[in-house]
Amino acid sequence: MAYVFEVIDEDGAVRTYVASFMRREADKLVVLHRGRKMSFAVAHIRDWCAVE
Repeated sequence: MAYVFEVIDEDGAVRTYVASFMRREADKLVVLHRGRKMSFAVAHIRDWCAVE
């Protein structure tokens, strides 16, 4: 399963990511994006959806 989500960065720009792994740790969303583990503040996530 893959996930597509939009994050608002510190400058107010909206960035779109496609991740193959997603979980929540406290107030962060942890994803695997392009082979790297990344985390984002949940409050900065604008929208998301699951895709096959």
